[in-house]
Amino acid sequence: MLGQPIYYTDPANGIPALRSLNVFPGKYDLTDLVYSTREGNERTSSPELKEGDVVVVRTGRPVDAAVVTGETAGMNLIDLILVRPKQITCF
Repeated sequence: MLGQPIYYTDPANGIPALRSLNVFPGKYDLTDLVYSTREGNERTSSPELKEGDVVVVRTGRPVDAAVVTGETAGMNLIDLILVRPKQITCF
């Protein structure tokens, strides 16, 4: 039996990370997050999500996307596309 990857840990000791299964059109399902170790976070150079970023699914349900809110800011991402707008213009 294989163990968990060395960069994953429990919620008390890790940094929450969004995956494809957490992202839906315009919203998140945060019931099944994974948590990365600090070492894993440093080694993968995963950016910390900021409010206003957009997270887009790469595989599974490609192009499902949601805007990062206060609830998801500070999390990391795994196998997702990060869009960080410099300026938002509405027409």
